[in-house]
Amino acid sequence: MKSKAGEKNTACKYKPFNNTGLFPVFVLLMFFSFACFSCKPRSSAKNNLRATGRTGGELRLVSLAPSLSLIVHALGADRMMAGVTADCPIIFKGKEKPVSIGRYNTMPDLETLIRLKPGLVLVPFESRPVLKHLKKLNLNYLLVKSDKLQDVIKAITLVSNAIGFKKQGEKLIQVMQSRLDRIETAVRPLDKPKVLLLIGRGDDEPSRMFAVGPGSYLDDIIKASGGRNIMANSPAAFPQISAEDVIGLKPDVIIEVVDEKRGGICKKRIIDSWRSLDTIPAVRLKRVFIFDDPRILIPGPNVVDWIDKVARVLHPEIASALN
Repeated sequence: MKSKAGEKNTACKYKPFNNTGLFPVFVLLMFFSFACFSCKPRSSAKNNLRATGRTGGELRLVSLAPSLSLIVHALGADRMMAGVTADCPIIFKGKEKPVSIGRYNTMPDLETLIRLKPGLVLVPFESRPVLKHLKKLNLNYLLVKSDKLQDVIKAITLVSNAIGFKKQGEKLIQVMQSRLDRIETAVRPLDKPKVLLLIGRGDDEPSRMFAVGPGSYLDDIIKASGGRNIMANSPAAFPQISAEDVIGLKPDVIIEVVDEKRGGICKKRIIDSWRSLDTIPAVRLKRVFIFDDPRILIPGPNVVDWIDKVARVLHPEIASALN
């Protein structure tokens, strides 16, 4: 049934996301992610990093978040990585494979951290509790926080400057900003469809879905892609909703992120679950899209690739302008 002009969305109560066990651990990156705040690297004098944290004259790094590892990778500094989280999705190209120091957003293995003798530990803002341990171990760290799209660029500046890759960081940002400007120019004159972005379902109850609300990096992806977040007025950043709620919301486009490799609900099952809900405009018009690469949830330099992909989904007519 098509929604009439001026008709209000059916009221429904949105429950905030409150069970992190339902998602792959690294997916939580997006729930806490980063605006760019930094703590200057700690050191004995003038922020010159200790020689014990270097190999062959280069800084040895440990990253406590996949998002920060992505930045190092994009800067071409793979060889500097000594330790990463177990859920890091990157295959590094350095001579030695980085050692796992534990899972993201948990206490890292301090014995391993000591053994690696890093010159700098990259810490996401949500892992602040680990800082007291780093201070006791007299380790340098860079604290980085990110909630918004533009803050990802600030994070690149912070990390690139801290590890001595300033020029590479500036070049990366220039390329990213150029692509963002091109996408913004292409979508600016177009109507903004109502978009529902879903990032997970309940393991025991697949009809329970977790949507993207206002104020996050993922909310910014919808806007930058020329869409309108249908959950923009939700009181929660990642509200829990039901199929009945979606029927009342009447989204024009539904994008759902799945992760079968990490135990998520299979793609076919999700597609089948939408077919019976053909009163929803997105379903009726065949505008339900399944993204089976959960890296969209990690706020890093590849954000522009995701904005490009979502923009093509929302506005297929601009594909030639983006090629």
